[in-house]
Amino acid sequence: MNPVLRFSRSTGRPVFTIRGHDVEEFVRVVCGYGADAAGVRAIVDAANRPPVIARAQIADACGTCRLSVA
Repeated sequence: MNPVLRFSRSTGRPVFTIRGHDVEEFVRVVCGYGADAAGVRAIVDAANRPPVIARAQIADACGTCRLSVA
């Protein structure tokens, strides 16, 4: 996956993003070669586990999230 390098207007620091086509390529590689062959077993295992942070805790992080959970 190749992140796209952009810079924040407010801080001037780099901001990394992953585009949809990057995720599609990742899925294609894992489907074709398997997680072990693609070297991404840890990512696949993490995705299969339940989240560590509950949705309610995330909602407390900002007012916008709190509105969507309510």
